[in-house]
Amino acid sequence: MNEMARKRLLCWRKIAGGILATFAFIAAANASCTRTINIPAAAAGKAVIVHNEIVSGIYPTLLREFAEKAECQIEFITVPQARALSMFAAGYADLLIPAFRTPGRDQMGEFVPLIRSRATLITLKSDRKPIKNMQQILKETSLHLVVVRGFDYGVNYQRLIEQLKQVGRVSFESDVVSVARLIKAGHDRATIMSPTVLYGAIQGEPRVEGLAENLSFDPLEELPWGESGAYLAQLSLKQNDRDELRNMLTQMAKSPAFWKAYQHYFPPKVLNASNQPLY
Repeated sequence: MNEMARKRLLCWRKIAGGILATFAFIAAANASCTRTINIPAAAAGKAVIVHNEIVSGIYPTLLREFAEKAECQIEFITVPQARALSMFAAGYADLLIPAFRTPGRDQMGEFVPLIRSRATLITLKSDRKPIKNMQQILKETSLHLVVVRGFDYGVNYQRLIEQLKQVGRVSFESDVVSVARLIKAGHDRATIMSPTVLYGAIQGEPRVEGLAENLSFDPLEELPWGESGAYLAQLSLKQNDRDELRNMLTQMAKSPAFWKAYQHYFPPKVLNASNQPLY
């Protein structure tokens, strides 16, 4: 290669480098999020489905769709429920979803409401009178509560758990299906959680076949309708990323596809006991 050709090649390399740098700058300027958003994915019925490390379900599917529109990169990390909460609290996760709003979680992040939700007492159908409040649970000494470690439905829920723990009437499991198996084993077992979470987790699960048709949902006075949604991390997220994610999540909740996804997965009886659209 002669000197003239070498100079032309160097010139073209500089031009090409400048063009690539310009495109990279434009792409960065148009991207909504400054980096990949890390989301712990813990199995939660049809809301979050984890199978062989593959994450799907209502929230992951919609999050991927709306993140793509917003030009945000997201990554799911499969973990148990309790681990998801500890990661979020320690600043190793950017988004906690789905999550029921509680005072404790409000101290760890910014809450973005997506849907109205409530937890109920869930038992096998029986001839007993419906339980309407937590005081009745405490008096029903034959009833043993089985709950998922890491689930939280507020101050009254935590107070009840502590009271039952003192008398040995509560046990903890790592996932919803384990809770369902214990409920199926006898009428003296019960749980407190969102009906859609339990119902979604046991669909197609051979170990609890037939359980869904035999469940009773009892609303409790101390657990009224509240809000479920997502928490944006205070420790790990920059302000502009929080702004972008808040906007993305709000658009997702307002989309007709959001409530339609719930209606697709759950029969009216379960939805009526558990969830209502926010918008």
